[in-house]
Amino acid sequence: MALVHDLRDIINLAHARAWDAAIKHGKSSPDEPGIVSQLVRSTTCQDMTAAVAKWPAALGNTYATLSGSFIHQSPKVEFNFNGMRRTTEIGDLLLIAIDHANQSGTATLLQAKKSAQRSTGALAGGNADAQFHLYEQWPQFISANSTFPQHSPRTKSDWDLLVQPDTGSYLTVYDDHAYQVPPLAGSWAPQRGPRHAAFQTTFDCSVQRDDASMTFGSPLAAGASITTGVDCPSLLGDFMQALLLGRQGRPFQLLTLPNAIFTDWDHFIDEMLRLGAKASYTFNHAASGAKNQPRHRVLALCNDFPAQALAATTLFDPRSAEAIRTIAKAIWGKTDFHSYMKWRDWLHEWPVFDAPMPTPGVPDFIPPPGEADRGPEGGGLGMLVFHLFGMDGEQARPRPEWDGGIRR
Repeated sequence: MALVHDLRDIINLAHARAWDAAIKHGKSSPDEPGIVSQLVRSTTCQDMTAAVAKWPAALGNTYATLSGSFIHQSPKVEFNFNGMRRTTEIGDLLLIAIDHANQSGTATLLQAKKSAQRSTGALAGGNADAQFHLYEQWPQFISANSTFPQHSPRTKSDWDLLVQPDTGSYLTVYDDHAYQVPPLAGSWAPQRGPRHAAFQTTFDCSVQRDDASMTFGSPLAAGASITTGVDCPSLLGDFMQALLLGRQGRPFQLLTLPNAIFTDWDHFIDEMLRLGAKASYTFNHAASGAKNQPRHRVLALCNDFPAQALAATTLFDPRSAEAIRTIAKAIWGKTDFHSYMKWRDWLHEWPVFDAPMPTPGVPDFIPPPGEADRGPEGGGLGMLVFHLFGMDGEQARPRPEWDGGIRR
C-alpha cells in the first residue's frame, strides 16, 4: 500500500458520503455541489491529513495539513465567445498545494461532470460550450458577480491567465451508486460507506487497476472538443499525490514572496485564497443536510495573508510549531506595521484556534454571518488546500523555475 491508494479510498468514501447524505434528505442522487462539498469538509480533510502523516516517505521530510472551503456563491466570469458575451462559473473545485517555505505552489481548477463513464461526453448543452471554450482557450475575462475583483489587480484591465497546462481540467464523477470502500488489512481503514452497488459491475475500470469514483482529463488533450467532450482517464487520487509532490498543477507564487514578478494567475490564486479564508465562514446545502457548516475560523490577518491564515486554522499537531514559525516569518518579512508584530507573537502562542481571534483595535469582534445565510442556495466553488512545511529547516519540495508562470 502507498499514500496514493489511501487518497483514492478517501475520495471514494467522500463520494459515498455524498450519496448517503442525499438519500437521507429525500434525493435520488447527489448533485455536483453536494459531491464537491463532501471533498472539502473537515472530515475528508482530516482523513487526508492522517493518510499523509501515515506515509511520511511519500513526501520526504515534510509536514502537511489540509484546509477545505466551500465558496457558496460560485465565482463567475464573463468573456467573448462566438461574437457574444458569455458568463459561466470558473469551476466547481480548486485544488491548491502551497509550499509555505518557498511561498509558492501549484494549483488546478476542475469542472465537475456527472457521468457513467470516464468521459464528459458532448459539451454542447446549456452553458457547457462556453465552459469548454474558457478551459481550452482562456480568453481574457472579467469577474461577473463580484466574488473577486472585476479586473486584474496587476494590470487594472481584464484578467488574462494565458493558456498553460493544468490551469483547468474536467472531473468526471460516477453518476450511479457509490462505491463501498473495503478496508484492507494494514491499510487506512475508513468508515464504511452506504451499501450501494460496487463500481466494477457498471463502471469502466479497464484503464486503471483500481476502482475510482472520480477521474480527470485535460481539455488541451488531443481529440478534446465541444462535440466529443473530454476524456478523463486519470484518477483524482493520483492527481492529488502529484500535486503534493509538485509534479502536477500550474505553478503560482504567493503575493508575500519578496522581490517576485507576479502574473494574473498568481493574483487569481490569491483572490481565491481570500475567499476561502474570509470572515464569512459557513455554508448551507439542503440536499446534503449541511447547515451552517463551519468553513474556517476568523483570522484578522486573512485579508493580507490569506494563505498563512488558512494554514494556521489547520495546525493541531505537535509538529506544527515549526510550521507556525514558517508562517510568522512570511508575515514578518512582508510588513513593518506594528500591529503585525503582535500577530507574530499570537501565532506562536495560539496554535489551535477554537474561537475567532480578536481583530486589533476592535473590541469584542463578532464575525458576520456566512454568505450562504444571506441568499438562496445554488452552486459553489470547493477549495481543497494542501499546506506543506519542510521540517528541520528543509524546503518542502524543490522550488520550480519560473518564467512568467511557466514551470520549466
